[in-house]
Amino acid sequence: PPPLPPLVPGFVVAASENELRSMITEAAADVSIYLLPSADFKLSSKISCSGNIKVTVASSGEGATLDGQEQTRLFTLGNGCSLTLRGLTLVNGRADYGGVVEAKGAGDVEIIDSTVRDSAGYQGGVVHALGSGAVSITGSNLTGCSAGDNGGVVYASRSGAVSISGSTVTGCSAGGNGGVVYASRSGAVSISGSTVTGCSAGEHGGVVYAIQNIGSVTISGSNLTGCSTVGRGGVVHVHASYSGAVSIIGSNVTSCSARYNGGVNYAWDSESLSVAGVDFIDNRAGSSGSVLYLYNIERTSISDASLTGNDGVTIQTLWSPIDWNCRLGRWMPTKGAFFGDFSAPECNRCPDGYFGNTSGLTNSSCSGQCIRGHFCEEGTADPEPCPVGTRMPALGAASNESCIPCAPGQYQ
Repeated sequence: PPPLPPLVPGFVVAASENELRSMITEAAADVSIYLLPSADFKLSSKISCSGNIKVTVASSGEGATLDGQEQTRLFTLGNGCSLTLRGLTLVNGRADYGGVVEAKGAGDVEIIDSTVRDSAGYQGGVVHALGSGAVSITGSNLTGCSAGDNGGVVYASRSGAVSISGSTVTGCSAGGNGGVVYASRSGAVSISGSTVTGCSAGEHGGVVYAIQNIGSVTISGSNLTGCSTVGRGGVVHVHASYSGAVSIIGSNVTSCSARYNGGVNYAWDSESLSVAGVDFIDNRAGSSGSVLYLYNIERTSISDASLTGNDGVTIQTLWSPIDWNCRLGRWMPTKGAFFGDFSAPECNRCPDGYFGNTSGLTNSSCSGQCIRGHFCEEGTADPEPCPVGTRMPALGAASNESCIPCAPGQYQ
């Protein structure tokens, strides 16, 4: 027979499902298990880890397959057990709680460089974490995962942080809240360097739903397309007092929608919202806020962001002032309803005859009328002196043509 591939020191080979199961269920200390790429294990029941240990199951090449056969979840963790799944294909997991992993009173769960396909649960289509550690999904492809209730990929309650990085998530859904992630009273939620396409929720939060969550929600360096919700928050829905900050940074959000409010983000009674370096394109909301719907948000800042082709009221604020990082010579209101296409730091130009030499200007009067002896064209930050030989005795000159020649015998 061909030789086994070289193993990282400390790994042992499981040549069958029974060997894999016994290595985990009988482990009294940390164990690292290697599965041959050709392995295709059909599970008829879950594999359990109930010790305070760390279990790693890894493969290489095309990756071994663990198949729940639409009958069972793949792993159940308790009593502090942590699990890392690396380089695997995980398919057809089924369970009420976590189609691939249920972690109850467990440690951390990691899924790395793996493919997860057609996994489903009532709560947590892939991972259900209750009173457990962090959940991280890195460099993986997730397709067609679903939850009948909350958390199409991850459901986390009273658990650690949830992170999805460098991954592709396609067509995942929840019948309730959080088409990708549902987090309650848990750590920070982050989606970074990832592509999320066509994910949806039957209630709220087409991608992320966070309620009374002590950690922040961050989407960074990611592309989100065609995500939707029947309720509010086509991408992110953050609800209830004491929820952490929300940040959308360096990302593109296109063609996302909500039947009611917040085609991209719906935030209610939350700490803060920060948007920086984001393009919002062709997003929709049936009621208001095709991009943002903000209610009683303490602090909101928007910088280096463009909004193009979004429907109706693009941003709706209620008791939620916005700090726009506009260029000098520009202004933007801090509250109310915002319509049409606009961007920051471009914002609205100060009109002819006015200037804006400070930041944070909130109306078209900007810093005031152009001063005497100067003229101010549209978007002026600092008034320009009238040309040599001309003067302007009044306020509000709009161009150098407004300046008048000096009288004979006078000069400037």
